[in-house]
Amino acid sequence: MSAFGDYLRVNPIGKGYGRILHVSNSVMYQPDVCIQTAETTDYFSTAPLVAVEITTEPLTKIIQSKKALAYLAHGTKMAIAVFPGEGLEVFCPDREPLLLTYGDTLNGDDVLPGFNEKVDELL
Repeated sequence: MSAFGDYLRVNPIGKGYGRILHVSNSVMYQPDVCIQTAETTDYFSTAPLVAVEITTEPLTKIIQSKKALAYLAHGTKMAIAVFPGEGLEVFCPDREPLLLTYGDTLNGDDVLPGFNEKVDELL
């Protein structure tokens, strides 16, 4: 997901990480990719700004959706479930999930202002 790295180089709002562990109420979260804000000093207990989960064979879309909702409950502002070869689903607090597919554009809205990436490039 180099698009996030490219975005963060131009917009230094935080850092991108792969597979960093977070714990909330004794529940462990480990997104495939996440963005932590520059102000974050405790990565272990602070929810990422953005969490990305990439579906693998054994995980179903329902499980990925539940994980994305758990990230939001923990304080994440945007959770993205990626379904390789199909599309992605974007979760944000107080909004219905948004399903994007080839030809669509992922917009960072107010979470990642100015971030716009073709879904085709992310899959």
